[in-house]
Amino acid sequence: SGSRFCCWMAAATGNGDRVGNAGAACTADNIDDEKSSMDARLAQALSILSEQEAAQMLGNQDALPRLPIPSLADSVSDFLRACSPQLSAEDYAETERACKAFLEDPEQGPRLQ
Repeated sequence: SGSRFCCWMAAATGNGDRVGNAGAACTADNIDDEKSSMDARLAQALSILSEQEAAQMLGNQDALPRLPIPSLADSVSDFLRACSPQLSAEDYAETERACKAFLEDPEQGPRLQ
């Protein structure tokens, strides 16, 4: 309705002095009611869209091939390569020793993989 639109415009612009088409003044209560109603409708619409998007996105997941899991040694090598530019020579050597111990200890790396 016209007064509803007026109150919505007043809520959106922060101008509570507008008068609706039916001649009713837009009060703070009317503006708050309109904002609450719009917020609820928007939240409901977003919820429905999110559910539909999730169903669409995950709908064929079972048909997708499984991605290969890299070996632990490859993962450690990638980790060291990523760390190298950020560490001093001393810190890199310490990290390299820790990675080697991690790979060789059967209670750590191989067990966790």
